[in-house]
Amino acid sequence: FGFSLIIKPGSNLKRKDVINKLQKNNIDCRPIVTGNFTRNDVMKYFDYEISHDLKNADYLHENGFFVGNSQVDLEREINFLAKLFE
Repeated sequence: FGFSLIIKPGSNLKRKDVINKLQKNNIDCRPIVTGNFTRNDVMKYFDYEISHDLKNADYLHENGFFVGNSQVDLEREINFLAKLFE
């Protein structure tokens, strides 16, 4: 499905800057499917309550993304991705 990437706490990297760099290099990326789902617009249609804060889900929501995977050999693409962030 994809390679999930999460920016480490305390890193100087910003998610939007990383995503912009990927897109400028023709690398598609998407939000991680999890994250804080309660921040999704669809939640207005559900009756729910939250009993604690969702700090880990929020962190993942704000600092995580994934790049696609495939059944074919991606060695060249993975090396290109790694080189982008050296």
